[in-house]
Amino acid sequence: PNPLSEISFDLANDLMHCDQWDTEEFPPPLHDQIPQPQRLDPSIPFGSALPADVPIPSDTKGRTEGYIDDATNAVLDSPENSKMVARARLCNLMALHLLCRPHAGKDEPILRSEIASIRKLLAEGALTEIYTFLGWLINTRAF
Repeated sequence: PNPLSEISFDLANDLMHCDQWDTEEFPPPLHDQIPQPQRLDPSIPFGSALPADVPIPSDTKGRTEGYIDDATNAVLDSPENSKMVARARLCNLMALHLLCRPHAGKDEPILRSEIASIRKLLAEGALTEIYTFLGWLINTRAF
């Protein structure tokens, strides 16, 4: 396991649950590269979930998990939880920004890429109801 990844996922969880973080006032760099949430048509019904194999606290509204450089978020997408949805969209990116030296753009003394991959942000950065994570197809409406 990559220690930076684990610290980053832990920090992302803390940021997602931090009511004091206003994503409009303090967005992370590259925030505009993350697509907006992709929601399914409201006419698609929700399926019935099977009982969980592990206990899940009833107050859980969001969580970040990951493996190496693949992070994923699950968040309750409801009007009452809209601020957490905004934080869930940006928390992984903000965690990387806080943990690593910020990129200096054209003033960077040693040529290097941003710590966050813009290609990955565009391809995998959106919150969505159907998602493939580490080869697993997750459809949050169907189960």
